[in-house]
Amino acid sequence: MGSPRSGTTWIGRMLGNATDAVYVDEPDLVEAPSTGPVGRHGFGPYPVIAAGEKSLRAMRYATLWDLAFADASPTHASLLTLGRAVMRIPAPVRDPLISRGARAVARLRPSRRHIVAKSVVGQFCLEWLVDSYGPEVVLIQRHPLDVVASWLTLPEPLYGLPQNETVRDRVVDKYGFPPPPNGTSHLLQVTWCVGLLTATLHMALRDHQDWLVVTHEEMCDDPVRRFRALAETLGLGWTDTSDNAVRDSQRPGTGRVTNRIAADLPGKWRKVLSDADVAEVTRVLEAFPDQGWIKAPDLVGSMAGQR
Repeated sequence: MGSPRSGTTWIGRMLGNATDAVYVDEPDLVEAPSTGPVGRHGFGPYPVIAAGEKSLRAMRYATLWDLAFADASPTHASLLTLGRAVMRIPAPVRDPLISRGARAVARLRPSRRHIVAKSVVGQFCLEWLVDSYGPEVVLIQRHPLDVVASWLTLPEPLYGLPQNETVRDRVVDKYGFPPPPNGTSHLLQVTWCVGLLTATLHMALRDHQDWLVVTHEEMCDDPVRRFRALAETLGLGWTDTSDNAVRDSQRPGTGRVTNRIAADLPGKWRKVLSDADVAEVTRVLEAFPDQGWIKAPDLVGSMAGQR
């Protein structure tokens, strides 16, 4: 898990090439309403769900994660397609039906040993996810200036996060994070979202020192060696075929395609952000713990003065 544009998809997809793993992309993002935090079927990005919560919203999201963790191997990918298709069924009927079906499939069908499930919108329900499913957690971080620049370039939608009153009440106020910036500056709104998402994971990490933090810039330095080492740390089987999959990803790509020349990625913010932009981004992020990092790595100093 990490913020959008932090390298989560690339890292997740590469780990999905392990011999005993399969990758599931964003099982919790089935609705992305353009206005408001919740879509007409009751889903939406950035749900706020506390550990142990038994609300209707928690039950609703459990249906998605039940499907993801049942067995999302390619031969069972239809499970996820089916799950998304039945979202039009009224929630009181739909949610228990999906949960029971997913659990039945998990019992009856052989499952791969490791499912690599990636999310960029689950920051505010991560404790609930861990409490409910007990996954091994890998947090992905990237230089905040590169995250902001990539978010602007794609562009990545905000999904109304700065206006989300539930997030304001249960996350921002709880931890004493700064409120969303005033005005209409898209740069500042994006920066605040990046700061909020990474700071939330930073706070969660304090209570879970066993969680693994992976830094995108480090993975870009000799990706084949780095992924083999990461897979070993996670207990994933890794072969020459897995190495070749990483090598194959090292080619030009744009947008949401994960093919990239990894060595070219660190520092791309310099081509997108002006000195004035960097000053504004730095000012906003300095109000958050670790200034836009989940856990500030030794390889990076302050963000200012790096042009």
